[in-house]
Amino acid sequence: SAPGALLASGVPGEHAESSDTVTRAARTIRVGRWGVVMILFQVVSCSVAGTARMSAMFERDIDPSTRCPCLSELPYSECCGPAHSGRSPAATAERLMRSRFSAYAVGDVDYLLATWHPSTRPTELTLDPTVRWTRLDIVARTRGGMLDTEGTVEFVAHFRSADGPGSQHENSTFVRDAAQWRYVSGVVE
Repeated sequence: SAPGALLASGVPGEHAESSDTVTRAARTIRVGRWGVVMILFQVVSCSVAGTARMSAMFERDIDPSTRCPCLSELPYSECCGPAHSGRSPAATAERLMRSRFSAYAVGDVDYLLATWHPSTRPTELTLDPTVRWTRLDIVARTRGGMLDTEGTVEFVAHFRSADGPGSQHENSTFVRDAAQWRYVSGVVE
């Protein structure tokens, strides 16, 4: 997942079944004071039946020169930023896991849905703007390398919410689909 139990609703512990839904996030990028990039998201979910609703609007400040939210030791502009912008897809299952965690941290719903395998993609994805994802610890990985077609990544994602600090321990499954890694599912432990 990227923090996994956030699968469908953006709320830890809630999941939804997959279905044919088109979700689009309008993204406005502007440079603020001191070169901080501000990204505004307005997420609209449309079911196949054609109903639409606004599900979230929030902003996250991203300074491209600061450390990436996945805590890789690289700046965002050299780590998960290129994956989020579509310039450089994740080369391994772990890189996809890290970029999905960062997408949760910055509120990039488009990226989360685009990297979700169609067979398990949720009907809608609504992120809770009050949840701040603060740290990702990779516990283990199995396969998922540049020459593999499947792999797993076990991780602990730490967050802060209105209820205080928390964490989510998950083992996620990934597959390479059409030369790109996709998140399939996760087991929350």
